[in-house]
Amino acid sequence: MGVSSVSVPIGARTFQRTGQTLLFGVFALGLTIVLWAAWNLPDIAPFIPLVMLAGVGLWYLFQKPLLNLCVVLGMFFLIADHEPGFNLQEILYGLYFLGFLGHWYFQRLFLYQENIFV
Repeated sequence: MGVSSVSVPIGARTFQRTGQTLLFGVFALGLTIVLWAAWNLPDIAPFIPLVMLAGVGLWYLFQKPLLNLCVVLGMFFLIADHEPGFNLQEILYGLYFLGFLGHWYFQRLFLYQENIFV
């Protein structure tokens, strides 16, 4: 029992325009947030380049699934702690791990249309 896919007829030009519009919207929103943060929160302004560099690093990792998996598994040993409760590092690691899994499953099910649960 495999996973069936539903195809929606959409033209290549429409798909390209929609993608470009979405990318421009995300860029404009991100630029607006950065400018707002730099204007209203000057204490965190030095960290904005670090966040941007982290975004580039995450983009690179999500392009290479095996490297991303190695980083996820290697980070567990740095993050795992024996303290009660949740730490900020553990929450960020969990979000990164869920993002990795969600991205992997989305690619396999919808982009590559592979049967995962066979």
